Amino acid sequence: MLAVPIFNKEKHVASIAFFNRNEGFNEFDARQMLITLRAVWLLKDLKDQLSINSFEQVKLNQIFDQIPLYICEFDKNTVLKYVNQKYCDHIGLRASELIGRPFVDFIEGDEKDVILNQVARLSIECPTIQYIHKSSFPRQVEWIEWIDMAIFDEQGEIYTYYSLGLDVSDRKNLEIKEQEELTMLRSLINSHKAVMIFINPEHGKIIDANPAACTFYGYSKEELLQLRIHDINMLPLERVDQLVSDVTKESQEFFTFPHRLKSGEIRMVHVYSSPIKIKDKTILYSIIFDVTDKELALKEINHLAYFDYLTGLHNRRFFEETFIRFSHQNISMGLLLADINGLKLVNDHYGHRCGDFLINKAVEHIKKYLPSVDVFARIGGDEFAILIKDITHEELFALSDRLEKELEVEVEYLDQKLFLSVSFGVALQDQTQNTLDTLFKVAESMLQERKSYNIKSSRSHMINAMMSTLFQKSEREQSHSIRVANYCVAIAEHLSMTKEQINKLRIAATLHDIGKIVIDEKILNKTERLTVEEWKIMREHPSKGARILEDIEEYKDIAYIVETHHERYDGLGYPLGLKGDDIPFKSRIIAVADAFDAMTQFRTYRNTLSFTDAIEELKRSSGTQFDPEVVDVFVQYINEEELI
Repeated sequence: MLAVPIFNKEKHVASIAFFNRNEGFNEFDARQMLITLRAVWLLKDLKDQLSINSFEQVKLNQIFDQIPLYICEFDKNTVLKYVNQKYCDHIGLRASELIGRPFVDFIEGDEKDVILNQVARLSIECPTIQYIHKSSFPRQVEWIEWIDMAIFDEQGEIYTYYSLGLDVSDRKNLEIKEQEELTMLRSLINSHKAVMIFINPEHGKIIDANPAACTFYGYSKEELLQLRIHDINMLPLERVDQLVSDVTKESQEFFTFPHRLKSGEIRMVHVYSSPIKIKDKTILYSIIFDVTDKELALKEINHLAYFDYLTGLHNRRFFEETFIRFSHQNISMGLLLADINGLKLVNDHYGHRCGDFLINKAVEHIKKYLPSVDVFARIGGDEFAILIKDITHEELFALSDRLEKELEVEVEYLDQKLFLSVSFGVALQDQTQNTLDTLFKVAESMLQERKSYNIKSSRSHMINAMMSTLFQKSEREQSHSIRVANYCVAIAEHLSMTKEQINKLRIAATLHDIGKIVIDEKILNKTERLTVEEWKIMREHPSKGARILEDIEEYKDIAYIVETHHERYDGLGYPLGLKGDDIPFKSRIIAVADAFDAMTQFRTYRNTLSFTDAIEELKRSSGTQFDPEVVDVFVQYINEEELI
């Protein structure tokens, strides 16, 4: 507290006191006290010099108007007796409009009661009060620090009041901002999942911790705040003290320690620590991450540094180091690069476990047909490299040709048929100065050339394998696809479509349900009506089928036809909700053929329609579910050829 007494004729009539919540007084407080004292003295002097002439009064008023304080004098009824210009500016009225009126008339709402309560506190025992108040007027919003004073006569009775106000908006807004930032920071620390603790560097005592720290160490916050960092760090005390000193000096900020939990368990942790200043005191702020599992994993990684985790083959690192070793021994070598064709297609549509299975199958078959080799390594996701010492160029080419031929095989994964195909490229180190990069470029060039020829065959085989798997899942799907394709070809021929268009339609109709390959066969073969969830899964097959086909160059043109074969002419179909001519014409043909076949084939959960009833159903749905032109042609063709 900073206090100054005010005397009138040697009688103590008032005191001015400032209270500062932030330990100690700053330059702003001193200036404020000086301004307040000057203002009080001038007010007193003005009252004492009632006999001064008007010129002097004007001069004093001008002085008061220049003081950067809101100054007013009022009586017991809050009627204003004097106001300076800054007070007028604050209220927004002239002095003539203020003098003689209660100042509370210019204050609205709860603000009036707050100020009256403050004035009511003034007494001979408490002649001065100080408070900060947020004042709102149409033209401005500001925080004002008020000093209200009661002036007493010789009998100790209050004969007038003074109010001195100072605009402290900048300071108050800064305090509010700092408080908001502090609240946000506290919330961030408490809600963050990372372990955070604050340490006093002088003695290592933990002075604060977030809930994540309590959870990790197993202590309550009260228990944790009774500990020193030495109690949880397993390093020797002297070493801990040295590290705390290093952090304080900012010479080191990252550490890896063993920390002991309350349970006695030891965990390895990474610690990021730095000194921060709070109220001129230095404390250490540490963020802690449990890396025990990571440390164990690193040991395993170091153990497997030269081996591929999936296949058990050597890895690229071992391969490259072996090549360098052989080169230093002047040993000539042949290089084979191998790449599995269509692995992305398998991963995308069967999953990576299936892809991993195909990788291991490729390794198994390569080993089966390879002579003894010096290094067989997996150097990438679907790439392998083989080193063979003392082999001729002709032998290397013959080996790669044989391997490609032998590795074109069908394999089975969980009742799914997959097509395995591997492309090879070769290079011979006929000069010891040939680097591994040089050999790789030569072999890679050959591999890519071969792969461009092999990949079409591989993907076509893969599609055939997918359809074969689908037909194995459901014999009904096989016969359904054949009939739908036949119906579509018949319609297309009647519409005088070209041979190329008819062939594209036939392929699209045959593959229109390929997306069902990813649907559980329990759903495909279910004899009861599908549940809502099962029906939702079933409705995904057009989009899934399109994704499979659009990745394959020769099937890209029909992918969109397959995706839209369940769209309706009225726009109520799926998956895209297309309408009318926005639906590909070939898709509209498949939709009619698909629906007709579904209606005329046996289903346990609904009645099978006769040929005549199915035709009538198509007619009823013409223009809503189906394209009228396609329905007319289909009905006419069925009637003419009597095809069921």
